[in-house]
Amino acid sequence: MDHDAQLMQARLSELAQIASKQDRTVFSRFLSLADLSVLMSLSARLPVGFKTWGGHADCERKMAAFLPYPDTEVLFPIVCLHIRPRSMHFAQDLSHRDFLGSLIGLGITRDVIGDLFVKNSAAFVFVTDEIAPFICRELSKVSRTDVDVSLCEEVPDSFLPRPVPVRINLASCRLDALVGAVYHLSRGNASALITQKRVFVNARCIENTSYAPKEGAVISVRGYGRFRFDSVTGETKKGRLQALVSVYGA
Repeated sequence: MDHDAQLMQARLSELAQIASKQDRTVFSRFLSLADLSVLMSLSARLPVGFKTWGGHADCERKMAAFLPYPDTEVLFPIVCLHIRPRSMHFAQDLSHRDFLGSLIGLGITRDVIGDLFVKNSAAFVFVTDEIAPFICRELSKVSRTDVDVSLCEEVPDSFLPRPVPVRINLASCRLDALVGAVYHLSRGNASALITQKRVFVNARCIENTSYAPKEGAVISVRGYGRFRFDSVTGETKKGRLQALVSVYGA
C-alpha cells in the first residue's frame, strides 16, 4: 500500500472511531475511486457500518457516512450548483477541465468537490454544503467566460452520462479481456492498466488481471472512462464469447 493510501486508511478509520465513540453519524469529504477502494478494503475492520453517496446515482466521487446504527437515515451534506455563462453569445467552449480548474483556483481543495456534469459550456457540480456559499459568492469566471452560480435541486437528465450499448467479442470474461475489448487495447496493454492500479470494479481497485467481474459490474478505467458489463449473450462459431456492455459517454 502506497503512502497516500495509508494516510487515507488512517483518516477513514479515525472517522469511523469518532462515529462509534460519540454515537453519531460522521461524514468524510468526497472520496475518489482510489479512496473508495481503501474504504471497501477496511469495511470488515471498522467499528461501525457506512453508506456512500455522491449526490446522484451516476456519481463516481462519493462521501462516506459512518453510522453507529445501521438503520440510520442519512442526509448527506451535499448540494448541487449550476454554473452557466452570463451570455452564451460571448461564452467559450468550456470543458470539464476548465470548470474544475476554476473551482480549484478559488483556493479550495479537490475533496470538497464531487462530480461535474458538463454540456454546452454549462455545468452542474456537487459540492459540500459548507463550501457552496463561498463558491456562489466568489466564482465569477471560468477561463475567460463570465459565469453565474446558483443552487439547484438536481442535475437535468440531458447532462447525465448516457450509457451506450455495445456488443463485443472476447476470449473470456477476465478483466483484462473485457477492458481490452471495450477500449480496443491489446491484452498486454489492458493488463498493464490493471497492474498500474488504474482499473476499478464497483469502486474497488482490482490488480488481478484474471479477475472475472460479475454481470452488472461497473468498471472504471482511469484515462479511458467506464462501462457496465451487462451480460454474456452467446458464443461465436470460433468459440469466442459474445457480450453486451454499456459504455458511458457524454
